[in-house]
Amino acid sequence: MKVTGNSSLTSSGSRRGAALLLVLGVIMILTLTITMTFHLVLHGADLNNGHNEALHAIQLAESGIAIAVNPTVKKYDPILNQMPEEGDGFRVRIESEGKALNVNALLLSEDVQPLIDLFTLWGMDFDKATYLADHLLDWIDGDDLERLNGMEKDDYEELGLAGFPLNHSFYSLEEMRMVAGMEEIEELKPDWRESFTLWSSGRLDLNDAPAELIAAVLGEEMSSVDRLIEARAGDDGEEGTEDDIEFVSVEEALTNIGVSPEKLPFISKRVSISDQTLRITSIGRAGQITRKVTVIVRNRGAQPVVLQRKQQ
Repeated sequence: MKVTGNSSLTSSGSRRGAALLLVLGVIMILTLTITMTFHLVLHGADLNNGHNEALHAIQLAESGIAIAVNPTVKKYDPILNQMPEEGDGFRVRIESEGKALNVNALLLSEDVQPLIDLFTLWGMDFDKATYLADHLLDWIDGDDLERLNGMEKDDYEELGLAGFPLNHSFYSLEEMRMVAGMEEIEELKPDWRESFTLWSSGRLDLNDAPAELIAAVLGEEMSSVDRLIEARAGDDGEEGTEDDIEFVSVEEALTNIGVSPEKLPFISKRVSISDQTLRITSIGRAGQITRKVTVIVRNRGAQPVVLQRKQQ
């Protein structure tokens, strides 16, 4: 009987121990579930708050665009900078789209010397730059006749690139990357896209273009072009400020370089001092989040035409 009694007590204690472990296990699971739910709720709140801030940042950037489209607003108007050091706001930059080379305009007119000069300024061998210019010409013309240093369908097929060239003007700057020889430009000048456009009137804007593009288009040394840049920067010597000088004629701009009068008729086909196409970049900030909206607008005024819009 004693043995039976001890066995019963042991069995009862084991059941109580198992039940206690089960309860503790349930408590641990509940605790873990509650903790996870709490963190998920906090994370969801953060995501929702971030989403709201992102939307507000876009709205602020769009507000900047709406202001900048007004033709009475000048490049350095204080109304374009409503971005405090801390807090929400927007900042807008207005630039001439003519500050970049219109690659289609140059190729369609077969005026490729500025391209050759630019590629060599970037460090490409002159012969390779000449070949690349012909490759670009063959890409946009409507025939299969190969230029002296060009490439047509058979050449691209040998490279395993069937269907090229496309035989039309470039639809995007990314399409330029498919032209044989552009891979070296990618290595020499990773930001080469900033030097080209498809949207300008076709002439380089001397009031906005960087020095290397002006040098390539004019066929002048960089040291000569630097004098134009210095004159354009105004008294403070810094570009992008209120005292910047805007040339009122091509002749006025070129006097800073000393271009000969005989060269002017030819040069005037490549340059201008204003372009009717503008690039407006607006950055909106809400909390810790910023968003950028870029539009390319032609004929900013009563009937502006938006040619391109990007949001980042």
